[in-house]
Amino acid sequence: MLENKRYYRIGLVSAGALLLLFGMLFFLGLADKFADRIHFVTTFSESVQGLTKGSAVKFKGVPIGEVERISILPEQKIIRVDMKIDPTVFSGFNADSSDERIRKVFEYCLRERDAGLCCRLDLAGVTGMRYVEMDFIAPGKRRAKPLEAIKEPGVIYFPSVPGTFSNIIDSVAASLDNIAKVDIKKISGELEKNLAALNNILSDPAIRQTID
Repeated sequence: MLENKRYYRIGLVSAGALLLLFGMLFFLGLADKFADRIHFVTTFSESVQGLTKGSAVKFKGVPIGEVERISILPEQKIIRVDMKIDPTVFSGFNADSSDERIRKVFEYCLRERDAGLCCRLDLAGVTGMRYVEMDFIAPGKRRAKPLEAIKEPGVIYFPSVPGTFSNIIDSVAASLDNIAKVDIKKISGELEKNLAALNNILSDPAIRQTID
């Protein structure tokens, strides 16, 4: 009888440990699978090197979600980035249910997009990794030729603008191009002629006497 009770207790402890383990796994990772999310999508014509699945998505520096999928659109020759956004990050919406809250956040994001909210790639420190930053961009700083919009039900498309890193590369390339156009040989020849003329002037006895 005592032996049976001991086995019974061991079984209870083992079952409890398993339930605790599954509970931890659920809250650490699996719970996110069942959480309500809003889906964003954007596209980039430049390289997305450093951006991976799981990279952060930020709204003016505040983390609001992560990259869910990165794919190539061969016909348009652009990169598609799908993102999942946590609606609970957006506070101040009075809602009686989760569905109503998601609807209000969805409508808010649509209004902000129409007001100039765009996506761009930013560097995450010095590691070379990148994330998607969402911010309001003035019309003059957007693409001269907007990329083709993606229209899918239940998904909000945001236009993209060239990222900070791309702008730096373009500025450096433009500067190098301007430097390459400078006629160094001509400038050197003119400088040599001017120095020779100055030397002739200073060699004149009257000028030397005036200087002395």
